[in-house]
Amino acid sequence: MEAPQEEDSAEEAPERSVDAYCEIWRNGEEAFSDANSAELEDYAEALENLETVLHEATQAAPNEIVSETANMRNAITSIRNLNIDFTDPDLEDDPQLQDEMQQLEQEFDDLDEDSDAVGEFVDENCENVDL
Repeated sequence: MEAPQEEDSAEEAPERSVDAYCEIWRNGEEAFSDANSAELEDYAEALENLETVLHEATQAAPNEIVSETANMRNAITSIRNLNIDFTDPDLEDDPQLQDEMQQLEQEFDDLDEDSDAVGEFVDENCENVDL
């Protein structure tokens, strides 16, 4: 008698392709824009939405841009894991937060280059997406 096979409950990862990557950015363009322009009281939600888009984009990213996309996602995840209260008026004066952010800056020291690379890749390969 054969053992019953377990159903795979995990979602299937999207195909790694330029088209799949561009489609995720088309659908997630607003999240990227919101993270750049959100008011402080909405910033935690904007980061969460951006993290979701970056997670999906990382799963679909073609090999030539996957590490840059993953690094962006990891940086946003690390910031979210700090559980920052962006509405706290004393936020800028919190020495512990300043230390944690400085550590993240060192850990993700190539984030600007990765973000630029993703933007350039999207500009060159994706129609109707403006990051």
